[in-house]
Amino acid sequence: INAEYMGSTQSTYGDAPQELMPLKETYSKSAQFPHSQLAEGYWNGERLSGQQLFDRFMGKVKTLIQPVEYLDFTPNDISMLNTPKSIYGLSKLLDEVLLHKYSTQYGINWVSLRYGNVCGAHPDGSIGEAKPRPHTLMTLAIYSLLGRAQKLKVYGTDYPTVDGTTIRDYVHPQDLAQGHLAALQWLLQGKPSEVFNLGTGKGSSVFDVLREVEKVSEKKLEYEVQGRRLGDSVSAYLSIEKANRLLGYKPKHDLHSMAQTAWKWHTLYQDINGYRKR
Repeated sequence: INAEYMGSTQSTYGDAPQELMPLKETYSKSAQFPHSQLAEGYWNGERLSGQQLFDRFMGKVKTLIQPVEYLDFTPNDISMLNTPKSIYGLSKLLDEVLLHKYSTQYGINWVSLRYGNVCGAHPDGSIGEAKPRPHTLMTLAIYSLLGRAQKLKVYGTDYPTVDGTTIRDYVHPQDLAQGHLAALQWLLQGKPSEVFNLGTGKGSSVFDVLREVEKVSEKKLEYEVQGRRLGDSVSAYLSIEKANRLLGYKPKHDLHSMAQTAWKWHTLYQDINGYRKR
């Protein structure tokens, strides 16, 4: 598969209506799409419609699980799996469908955590993201400022949003870590299987992210506007009310903190080859 869009697990929600933001965990089951909402894309170099991509993907999955009767997909399963707009989102939602089947068969409880877009680093600059070819917006922006990547590309400025760019929920890795610990405690206490959103509960645009990077770096970003990417949803940000109520999840980092800690990490350390201090 040539994935033209990579994202966080909030991509399981697909292109949900703006009036439903912030999205609750129940949306995936309530949407009830009769056909796949996948955007068109490529499979081994062959351009396919969204429905064709869905059928090709699910055909491979069914080949793997066919001998196991309890893993057969019901009409409700397929309706739920029709929700995502990207193959990435579909693969993540498929995980949840299969976990539910395993749980029913073997009594093994599980928790699925649907993330916002992860960005930021440890506040003291000791731990952070280090990839030779990052694909996340904030890291790409910082790499561009530090001369580690080519000029930043902004995909689409004509979306029906305040500034014309897509909107996402962003979340700091330390807040995610706390959410993971709380989810483990939930299971250790014998609680039932659940799905929780982990984010900030707020939507930020592409330009919001770039402005925060400019603030913390005190540098001006140069970027190139290109057309929309296949599979990109207009807006997706998460309701964290359930995680707050049941897990005690309370994010401490906002978008500025994410940019500030990420900038500190990337300027303290050189590229991925060696992690040497400057």
